[in-house]
Amino acid sequence: MKPGGAKQKGAQFELDIAKLFTKEFKIPVRRCPNSGGWATSGKKEGMSSGLLSGDLTCEDTTWPFGVECKKQEKVWTLEAILNNSCKVFVDWWLQCVRDATNCRKIPLLVFSRNFVGVFVATRREAFDTLPPNVLIVSVAGGEVYVVTLDVWLQCRKVWIPASPITPPLFSEKK
Repeated sequence: MKPGGAKQKGAQFELDIAKLFTKEFKIPVRRCPNSGGWATSGKKEGMSSGLLSGDLTCEDTTWPFGVECKKQEKVWTLEAILNNSCKVFVDWWLQCVRDATNCRKIPLLVFSRNFVGVFVATRREAFDTLPPNVLIVSVAGGEVYVVTLDVWLQCRKVWIPASPITPPLFSEKK
């Protein structure tokens, strides 16, 4: 891969997921400036954005997800994730949880690699109904639910944009 190619591949993956979420949620979802860099730099400088964290964001402040996207060729398999022997996945998940928690969002890790589908790791609260093929993994004492992106989009909670004063609302998917 060319120098900088991995960074470019990751940025393109974030753009693709943002475009998909924009279509699915019917509201603009975009890459964060520096792809989550604001959340990290804010901590270093002792300030918190309160709204920007992770790789993707939405203009509506009630957007419920703190999204981290990873498209990396590091060695990971679903079997290693299920056996909790994949350090890369654990690191990704902990980063996602930390960033989402800073903004009071539901952590949503979207990950893939070449020639493998796109997967989502999240908490139970991000689903309306649990699909039968969900993988439940214990990471740092908490349950993480792993499914393909397509399955999550079918089983996810429906988010209804609300005014900035009210908390995020969920309803049954129609």
